Amino acid sequence: MEIVLLIILAAGGYYFYKRSRAVSSRSGSREWVRDFVVYHVAALFQSALPGKLPDEVVALIRGEASGSDEVQLLGSMQNYTVYRFKTRSSMADLPAVREDARQFLRVELDTLNSTNALRRFIRRMHKLDTGSDIAEAELAQQFEEISSHIKADDDKARAIRAMMLRDWIEEFFERKHGKPIRSFLEDMVAAGV
Repeated sequence: MEIVLLIILAAGGYYFYKRSRAVSSRSGSREWVRDFVVYHVAALFQSALPGKLPDEVVALIRGEASGSDEVQLLGSMQNYTVYRFKTRSSMADLPAVREDARQFLRVELDTLNSTNALRRFIRRMHKLDTGSDIAEAELAQQFEEISSHIKADDDKARAIRAMMLRDWIEEFFERKHGKPIRSFLEDMVAAGV
């Protein structure tokens, strides 16, 4: 009888210990939620065609997640928290994650809808392609060319916006996590997550 009681107490203690270390949006700290949202969106872009906004990202922006999107989001969240914090998040964290993702992505898309964001994107792509800064005259010429394409064709406008969002999310991810998303995903796989 005493051994059974001891086992029950040990199991209860272990359960409460794990829950006390669990990552939760209810703890008041939402920093991990934003980090996860950036990770999740960056990871979704890894399997998307260039210029294509993944359907799952569109669902997050609209707040219209299907059952399979919810399962994917939960699995991604649990893998991320296990890898980063050595503990699993729970389904109770999903509403906070969905809301943060919706708000964050809407703000980012609004921000990317500016002329400054387009100029920044052109500068960054030129630097990545050539290794050097773009001349102001060439920047102005490329800006006018891309702007005319955006105004003339909605499909091109969506494609450019998707490329800008992908670039921004991947850059933001690298600043937050200290490595590119591809390296982070490879490290997760190597760690067995």
